[in-house]
Amino acid sequence: MTHVRLTLHGTQNTQEFRSLHRWLRDGAPELRSAGVAVRDVGEDPAPGEMGGAFEVIQLLVEHGAGWGSLAVALAAWWEAHRPRSSVTFERDGVKVTLTGAELRDEEAVRRALARLEQEDAA
Repeated sequence: MTHVRLTLHGTQNTQEFRSLHRWLRDGAPELRSAGVAVRDVGEDPAPGEMGGAFEVIQLLVEHGAGWGSLAVALAAWWEAHRPRSSVTFERDGVKVTLTGAELRDEEAVRRALARLEQEDAA
């Protein structure tokens, strides 16, 4: 099982982070069937409260098909929400950051995630 941390960077990152977290969480059955688990690290904060632990989405990717399903989910989220934030994935010290233009391109997302997946073979 591969542990991946996902963070957002940008002026709207708190709102967009909550949106992405809900998107991935609500798509959990499809992601789970592909071997991806969205790990809740905190509850949604009350209006006006800081998020605390709600700053990172932790993903557990079980096998290769999960990377593709995650890429599809992220590209779909970008299409639906057109975020301003960039997304950074981190695994075992390896970081990959995607901008808005890259996030809308499912193949760009797949290539970025493939860099993290390759760490499995190393």
